[in-house]
Amino acid sequence: MVDFRDLNLIQSWPTMPLMDVVLMRNVLIYLDAETKKAILARVARQTAPDGYLILGGAETTTSLNESFESVLLGGGMCFRLKGGAKPG
Repeated sequence: MVDFRDLNLIQSWPTMPLMDVVLMRNVLIYLDAETKKAILARVARQTAPDGYLILGGAETTTSLNESFESVLLGGGMCFRLKGGAKPG
């Protein structure tokens, strides 16, 4: 089952279930560091333990949120909550 939602990342978020995959390609590059940290903290709280965060090629969680680790998946880079399930 897939549930797509639009929301303003900066404003308060509605109550949602934990997410398995969060797609935020080319969003963070437009924001300042403090806003990025706040958004990534929210994403970390809403991501399932074995969930993934997909960012654009120029984006990272490094130095912004230590909850995520970078992983290679299918030849590309993505981010997974630390301690999450191994891909494959």
